[in-house]
Amino acid sequence: MEEFLRVNLGNVLTIITFLTGGVYFVSTIKGSVEAQGARLTNVEDELHEIRNVVVAMARQEERMNAMDQRMLAQGARIDKLNGKT
Repeated sequence: MEEFLRVNLGNVLTIITFLTGGVYFVSTIKGSVEAQGARLTNVEDELHEIRNVVVAMARQEERMNAMDQRMLAQGARIDKLNGKT
């Protein structure tokens, strides 16, 4: 029992090394997680912009379809007025 409680320089250095390594590991992981968070924020911003572009394209397509339908309807009315059925 007395031998178990005995502390020498090697034991102290081992404990200090483990503690230092643990602190370094935790700080490295924390920095990595923060960097990943920043990257994800940039990706989310880009996705928001892409979503806006896709919505604008869909609106433009609907406007083009509506214009096409109006032109066809106008052509049908002109044909009807000219006597072409």
